[in-house]
Amino acid sequence: MEAFSKCKMYNNAVAEVGGEENNRTTTPCSQGWIYSTTDFESTIPTENNWVCAKDFHPTAIYSGVSIGSFVGSIIFGPMADK
Repeated sequence: MEAFSKCKMYNNAVAEVGGEENNRTTTPCSQGWIYSTTDFESTIPTENNWVCAKDFHPTAIYSGVSIGSFVGSIIFGPMADK
């Protein structure tokens, strides 16, 4: 039996044909996601569906901004001291 996954759903058509509950297979979610709007009505990740296979996008963007800040401070720091 597969563990619960937020990125997959059971393929009910296969389960009905097989007649056995153990015969269920999973497929990637195709019907979209429902996001909580308790704290924010909308965010960039929710607008662009950065979930499951795309969940690395926010981390990659944050890493790029951090590296840019580091490189920028090395380049422009000495220029600001002059």
